[in-house]
Amino acid sequence: IWVLLFIGLTFILSQLSAFTWKWLLGGLGILFAVLFILGLISSLSNPYQQVTANALPRNHQVSATHIPTTMPTNSNNELPSEPDTILSYKIAWKDFKDTLYSGKYSIVKSEFTASSNFKSNLNIIATTEDSYDEMLLQLAVNNKYDLGSIYNMFDSIQESRSLDRTNLAEMIVSFVQDIPYALILKSDCNPNLYDEQYVKECFAMPNIRCKSYEEFGILTPLEILYYHAGDCDSRTLLLFSLLAHYKYETCILSSEFYTHSLIGIKLPYVGIEYQDAEDRYVVWETTSPRTPPGIIDPSISDMSYWRISLKSK
Repeated sequence: IWVLLFIGLTFILSQLSAFTWKWLLGGLGILFAVLFILGLISSLSNPYQQVTANALPRNHQVSATHIPTTMPTNSNNELPSEPDTILSYKIAWKDFKDTLYSGKYSIVKSEFTASSNFKSNLNIIATTEDSYDEMLLQLAVNNKYDLGSIYNMFDSIQESRSLDRTNLAEMIVSFVQDIPYALILKSDCNPNLYDEQYVKECFAMPNIRCKSYEEFGILTPLEILYYHAGDCDSRTLLLFSLLAHYKYETCILSSEFYTHSLIGIKLPYVGIEYQDAEDRYVVWETTSPRTPPGIIDPSISDMSYWRISLKSK
């Protein structure tokens, strides 16, 4: 059958005159031109914005959903001034008991930008302990109502797993612990610009990530969720916001001597703790995945070098 069809088609084409061929080719040319013009018009009228690459690489699944300009994206039900983008994150992690969790959260690009701008415009010079603590407070308060998607993810996991208060805290802390480490610097990612020993040690690590020119050398809670990478105080700030939302008594512990930051939480764990008047906070390392509460490196375990920068109650 295929042979007969081929012979028939060859016979028909051989009978076409030069004029007929010219007419067919001309028609095809006009058709392609029309399709090109329609495609160009469609691309110019597209109300969606392209996703731009981020400075830090990711090790988890991210997808983008473009929001038309007709869709409100903030709590005041206002229209964005330009097309917006929702970034969706699909992640999985384990706690120190080897329990596997997974979920999805999303970030609206305009809210991420607003969080970054708020930090950049803070009228604070964080060169003293008090000014550093005030900066943390301002960043925590500003992002308090922008973390709804991550709360929804945790709520869904808590309900499906029937997590009690202790297991819920472990799930949330392990989520932050699992975020890849990255240096967050106020200037360029050039090790020759810094005298701090911990910065030099970090740059000496293989495949170290670095985010440059970040005000105060810290990421806001939305920024660390957006980049899915961050350093110690970026993590403790995020974790403080998350735990405070779920009504845990928690605190951010800072050490200028150790140039490090830890989270403290009032739960009945055994281990290293920080005593503040009548309050007892078990310390929790946030930069090491699956680390149990109450365990920190012995080289930073002298609690006399630690202080509370921020606490929930």
